[in-house]
Amino acid sequence: MRRLDVKLRFAVLVFLAGLLLAACKDGDDQPRWAFDYDFESDAELDRFVWRCGEVFERSQDFATHGDYSLRIELKNGPDPGLKPTQFPKDWSTFSMLHFDVMNPGDDSVRIYLKIADRRETQYEQRVEVPLELAPGARHFAIALDSLRYTTGNGIFEREHVGLFKIYAAQPKEKIVLYFDRLYLE
Repeated sequence: MRRLDVKLRFAVLVFLAGLLLAACKDGDDQPRWAFDYDFESDAELDRFVWRCGEVFERSQDFATHGDYSLRIELKNGPDPGLKPTQFPKDWSTFSMLHFDVMNPGDDSVRIYLKIADRRETQYEQRVEVPLELAPGARHFAIALDSLRYTTGNGIFEREHVGLFKIYAAQPKEKIVLYFDRLYLE
């Protein structure tokens, strides 16, 4: 009887392990929440690439979701901006990219949204959208199915995202912006 009890427990364990493995996604997939930045914790700053010419800090100024926003200083350098290190590689289940940005300056600023396939940087394999920021607050809601490759040859393939970045193209003067609630829906 005891031997049957041990075998039954083992069979249940194997069955549960199989269910767990079947429910797991491919290792490259990330949960939907992996791309939802509201800058409420310092840990979120560790999920971005930091380079010379960029200063990031959490700020209580211009927060649109929660208590904090992300204050960014973009200085001279090659395309400084926001570049998350963690985001889903397959955006096919998402329809919109949202973010709030505040330009506290007196002049308009042009920034760019860049999304590329499989970490490709070739011009043909990426989307690059110029975004004009007048002084003040702005919410962007960008329909992902509206994005086209920079060459105009085709709709962006959302299944293989390798690069995501919001940047200023070689700014001549320091630019200060506040970002909040950057997420995919």
